[in-house]
Amino acid sequence: MSARLGFMLRIPNGDDLTSRYRDALELAVAADQLGLDSFWVTQHHFGSVDCPLSSPLVFLAAAAARTKNIRLGTTVITASLENPIRLAEDAATLDVLSGGRVELGLGTTTNPTERAAFSVSAEGQRELMHRIALEVREAFEGKPVNGLSNAILQPRTPALARRMWLATSTREHAIFAASQGFGLITNYRPLQLNDSNLGYIEAYCRACSAAGFTPRVGLSRGIFPAKDKASARRMLAPLAAWSVERGKTLGWLPATFSVDDYFAREDFYFGHPEEVIAELAKDPGLPYTTELLAGMLSARLTPSELIPVVELIATEVAPALGWKKQHACPQ
Repeated sequence: MSARLGFMLRIPNGDDLTSRYRDALELAVAADQLGLDSFWVTQHHFGSVDCPLSSPLVFLAAAAARTKNIRLGTTVITASLENPIRLAEDAATLDVLSGGRVELGLGTTTNPTERAAFSVSAEGQRELMHRIALEVREAFEGKPVNGLSNAILQPRTPALARRMWLATSTREHAIFAASQGFGLITNYRPLQLNDSNLGYIEAYCRACSAAGFTPRVGLSRGIFPAKDKASARRMLAPLAAWSVERGKTLGWLPATFSVDDYFAREDFYFGHPEEVIAELAKDPGLPYTTELLAGMLSARLTPSELIPVVELIATEVAPALGWKKQHACPQ
């Protein structure tokens, strides 16, 4: 595994969000001290998808002040709901404050409440996000905003234009990302690597090469090593029950889907580190991965419970797959 190693967290809802945010910052510090390459958070508005983090760049600014080496990413900011100029200004400011450690992942939202609140329709949302991503990149590159010669982004961070990512699970969107040199963030597994929709990771890599860009694939995987499989399952039981119930309510999962089915999912690895290593090594998406985004979304665990998990990933799982600590930030 030549990929860099990141830890991905979706901060869960709770009555005391001050504590939730503080816990997440503690995890960022721990990941930095363990030598992980990156730490990623995702944006959702109004607490949708069990995530109350509406301003990830503000959160990452706090993380930047507490860490030294780890890169700070978003998976994702819902760019289709954003003003591109303000988004570029905020991201550029964070990049300067963090010493060039920002990885800016952009995407869309499937939540109708979020779209309605921001007066954005589902139709054409992807094209809108594409346009905003290009406008943000042009601002990073120092091009005049809206053609105004005296409207140049401050602070200037041209290197950030090369650290932008798009999140998707569709071939069409992946091809667009490749054509523009954006990285690809995905959590899906290609069942057959061909030109079908399920082969979009390979299609992205091919399109990058054709356009003269080096592919950048951020693969999101649930990875939860523990003392043994029973211990991991016991710790993750609340997440499993919540995920299954929510999936059924939203129609994403069939009525017969069970907690056992949840733990049997192909893209979710848990148990003793040796078990996790053996299963993860067989993941067909891994050979294409340049940034492995490990984590358990909305795990609802305290730092004292999660930090040992991150430590096992950094000291046993990832090294067994060939990962080596590296702290250098891209310029």
